[in-house]
Amino acid sequence: MVRSMWGQAENNFILYMDVLGGEKIIDSPQVVKLSTFMKWALDETKRVNLMYNRTANEEQKIYFKMFSDNIIICTKSNYKFLLQIAAGWQRKLSDLGIFLRGALCHGSIIKEDDFVLGSGLVKAYKLESNCAKYPRIIIDESFSEKIDADILGAYTTRFRDNVLFIDYLRLAINGLCRSEVASFFMNHAYAIKNNLFYATYATRFSANENELRTQEKILIKHKSLRGYHDNFMKITTLDCNGDVVDCFKYFSIGGDISKWRDLHLWHLKVIKCLPSDFVAHWEV
Repeated sequence: MVRSMWGQAENNFILYMDVLGGEKIIDSPQVVKLSTFMKWALDETKRVNLMYNRTANEEQKIYFKMFSDNIIICTKSNYKFLLQIAAGWQRKLSDLGIFLRGALCHGSIIKEDDFVLGSGLVKAYKLESNCAKYPRIIIDESFSEKIDADILGAYTTRFRDNVLFIDYLRLAINGLCRSEVASFFMNHAYAIKNNLFYATYATRFSANENELRTQEKILIKHKSLRGYHDNFMKITTLDCNGDVVDCFKYFSIGGDISKWRDLHLWHLKVIKCLPSDFVAHWEV
C-alpha cells in the first residue's frame, strides 16, 4: 500500500471501458438510451454495495465512476462481478447498437468519492487505448494470473491476434432465455452491418483527410467486430424444438459492404429465412 496526500493506494481489480463512437452518440438521440442504461447500471451497483454493507464485506464492494463516455469499475476482490459486468453490459448495449472497448487489469489505485487515480488506472487506460484496438474488452496478465483459471475460461476467448478478451456472445446464450436468443443474434448482426454500411460510405464522401482517417479507423473496428460475430456463428447451433438451426446460415453478416443497398430489407430477409414458427418453439 502507498499513502499519498490524497489517500491510500490499494491494489484492485480494475475494469476500464470506453463507449465506441461516444462523441457522436452524445450528440445523437442514442444518448437517451445510453444515459438510461447508465442510470440503471449505477442503481444496480448501489444495490450490490448495499448487500455487501450489510455483511460488512468491504473486500467485495464495487467502486463505479462514469465521466463522459468512459467508465471505471473496480473492487479489491470481487473480480467475478467485473467479468459479469464486462459480459453483460456488452450484450445489453449491443442490443441498443452501442459497443464498448476496454480492459481488465490489476493494479494500484486510490478511490475517493470525488476522484480516482493511480498507476492501475493508467495501465487500464493504456490497455484500452493501445491494445484492445477493436470493440472488445481484453484481459491483462495482471488480472488473469490472480483469478481462478476455470472462471477465466468460462468468460473469455481468443481471436486472430491471440489476445484474450470477453466472449460476450457465448455468454449471451447462457444469459438469455431461449425465446430471446434468435432476436439477439439478429439484432447484433444488424447493428454491426448498419455501422459498417455508414462507415464505408463515410470514407467515400469524407470532406477532408482527417475525417477520412477517422472513418477508416471506425471501419476497421467494425470489420473486426464482424469477424468475431461471424466466427462465433460458424461454431454455434441452436436447438429449435429438436431441429438444429445453422446460426451461420441465418445470422452471419459477411458479404460485400458496397452492395448493401437497403439494410431494412436485409433485416426483413433474415426474418423470412428463419424456419417457420422458429421463435414460437423457443419457450422460456
